[in-house]
Amino acid sequence: MWCHKSRKDVTNYIAATNNITSTTWGPHLGPQTDVYSGKGGYEFPGKAYKLSSHQNFGNGCVKCHMPPVADNMGIGDHSFYPQLSVCTSSCHSTATSFDVAGGQTDVKIKLQSLRVKLNSLLLLTRDGVNKLTADDLEDEEFAEDEALPKSDVDATTAGALYNYFVMARGSALGVHNPNYTGEILYDSIQAIGGDLTNIGRP
Repeated sequence: MWCHKSRKDVTNYIAATNNITSTTWGPHLGPQTDVYSGKGGYEFPGKAYKLSSHQNFGNGCVKCHMPPVADNMGIGDHSFYPQLSVCTSSCHSTATSFDVAGGQTDVKIKLQSLRVKLNSLLLLTRDGVNKLTADDLEDEEFAEDEALPKSDVDATTAGALYNYFVMARGSALGVHNPNYTGEILYDSIQAIGGDLTNIGRP
């Protein structure tokens, strides 16, 4: 978890006014800890955020990523690939993928809505100069998006941008903390006037 965090703590990163001076603005790649802990996003004033049942795992990441392998004397799987068998044996017996109850699909929809709005505000780029193209907006490579430099960005907008990067780069499309992910994305879309058609807050 020490390695998989943003390295830029949101509590002292977002100011009243923000100058986005680089495409690398925002959280570092791979901030899974920020998502899992439910402490890594920009939380909008007056909103409450809850955690998911995954945060009750006594051994955290190990439960899903390193389950015991019977053929290896019960030693944990060192590939660190998440194992669907843990989900089906623990809580989600009928799951056939990690898109349990459509959770990952929901996160994709929310990320896309937030992405479109941020792009319209000239805050996302792939080439460091121009906003995302129509082709860029059609893919689901959310983690490939970067910040488009811009001055005098208010805290609400900068917070929404930060949240987009945390959730896009945190991988697993919300599986690490479904409730927190859904709430943070919903509030980000709402805060900057994005499209919430058919999108609910968990």
